[in-house]
Amino acid sequence: MLFNSPLHETKANRLIEQFNLKPNSSVLEIGCGDGEFLVRVAEKYKIDGLGIDANEQLIEKAQNKSNQRLKLSNLQFLTQDATTFSSERRVYDLIICIGSEFIFGGYEAALKKLKLLLTEDGLLLMGTIFWKQQPADEYLQLMGNKNPHFNHLSTVEKAVHQGFIPLYICRSNDDEWDDFESSFTQRNYLDALKSSSSDGRAKQIEDLFKWQSGYLKWGTNTMGFGYYLFRNL
Repeated sequence: MLFNSPLHETKANRLIEQFNLKPNSSVLEIGCGDGEFLVRVAEKYKIDGLGIDANEQLIEKAQNKSNQRLKLSNLQFLTQDATTFSSERRVYDLIICIGSEFIFGGYEAALKKLKLLLTEDGLLLMGTIFWKQQPADEYLQLMGNKNPHFNHLSTVEKAVHQGFIPLYICRSNDDEWDDFESSFTQRNYLDALKSSSSDGRAKQIEDLFKWQSGYLKWGTNTMGFGYYLFRNL
């Protein structure tokens, strides 16, 4: 799994092509993980970039990746809680937030917060779940009875209402979803098999299969993932 989202390399590169950034553009990624997406942006454009994530181990991987692949680049990765982040130095020409809107309390709250950190004509790439159809109650129960998502059109409309123009929109396909979900469950199944406690191992495997079954029964027809490139007004 190259990215921590249902996204294959070809589509990631296509998204990056849409940015059309000028030299030395300022770029911020919220919840950057191991930095793969932001490093690719830096490989394509000469940017002044910053990636932040609360996971110290992922940030270390991101910095190592940057050091290995970028000879001359003003790219920095910081371990930080995004809710406490403030941009005192500048606003950004591009902000990337893929699967991390929950940090701000949900999609609409993230749009409101990140708009304040953008230049007047800055770009915002949001990657988020959307509903293909109304989720079954059993599926919501499996997800902890939380329903913070919207349908595809409403996801775009809510950004328009907050003063954004939707420049480019695409969705994860079934293959990207299957790869993402299978990579997640495979990694966790293998970790569970390493458990020294047979009871603990059995419980972990049972819980994983419940999640996997839910994806196969409901998720494939219900849950989508969209990539929305907005321009600030």
